[in-house]
Amino acid sequence: MKPTLFLHVGMDKTGTSAVQLFLHERRTELLEQTGVLFPMTGKWSDHSHHPFAFTTLSMGDFKPSSLKGLFANLAREIKQTDAKSVLLSSECFFKMHTKEGFEAFWDKAVELFGDIKIIVYVRRQDKWVESRHRHSIVSGNEFPVEMLSRPFFSNYKQFIDKWRDLVGEGNVILKPFERQQFVKGDVCQDFAHILGATDLKPSEDTQVNVGFSSQRILFRKLVQKLNSDEADMHRLNRMLLKL
Repeated sequence: MKPTLFLHVGMDKTGTSAVQLFLHERRTELLEQTGVLFPMTGKWSDHSHHPFAFTTLSMGDFKPSSLKGLFANLAREIKQTDAKSVLLSSECFFKMHTKEGFEAFWDKAVELFGDIKIIVYVRRQDKWVESRHRHSIVSGNEFPVEMLSRPFFSNYKQFIDKWRDLVGEGNVILKPFERQQFVKGDVCQDFAHILGATDLKPSEDTQVNVGFSSQRILFRKLVQKLNSDEADMHRLNRMLLKL
């Protein structure tokens, strides 16, 4: 019997970095409790599975031809662990089905897995725009609020409906990114609950993607006009976070 694939597609700015770190740190317990494997295959430095998505975009050294090797390694890892299900997590997948190279990934996924379930968290649009705008400033590439407010970014339904077309209505697990609706008020515990894990301890590292205050963001925007190099900007970010 083929294993089930849980594909966590984000979206971005919905605690994905915290969830990915949490799953990485608790991968052994997760497998023991639920039979769900959070694989090392295709693991990125931030504990996401971005390489699976990057191959569909032909980003850098990641090419569609890399998918064959990735899925072969994933199949071996599944066999070694006797996993019943696999969880791949990358917010890069949220809009990926609109990309030309996505079919190559999807064909491999359908070949290896039986059921495919999509997990997606969505954030209230104004909150998402605010968070994404702040993130772009800190990253040194500010996106105008007007651009982030366009329907392409704010109309989540257009992307979620395409996932439903792919996997069926009942296989899309749609969750609101709202603390008051999380299990135990924590997005990581909420995510674990989806997978059937009820006894995973919270991550010890709570400082994942710490947000900047409004004053820090304003100061960062002013300094950005000095056209300092990237290393200077990283040092500045670290200093601001310590204040």
